[in-house]
Amino acid sequence: MTPHTPTTEGATTEGEAVIMNTTTPNDMLAQLCRQLHDLAKAEENAASHEAARVPYWSACPPSVTAHREAARSLRATAHSVEARIGIYVPSAFPAQLAG
Repeated sequence: MTPHTPTTEGATTEGEAVIMNTTTPNDMLAQLCRQLHDLAKAEENAASHEAARVPYWSACPPSVTAHREAARSLRATAHSVEARIGIYVPSAFPAQLAG
């Protein structure tokens, strides 16, 4: 076999050693949810930074609304996946609301 040749049940070979993939689908989905929450937080941060550059009496640029909508969509997707697999991955958003 050549190095890194896929074998049965998620194992790969590296020379003569067999490396098993021990990550479960739920672990992968939980990691995906964490990434979605991180991306949502980054979108919220981008919206905050853009909004901070505008005087309070001026309208927010459309990009602020777009960043906030992207964050909302990312969180909704994460929550949908979490509900489907029966887990909860904490996000930073509730802490931001608390102040």
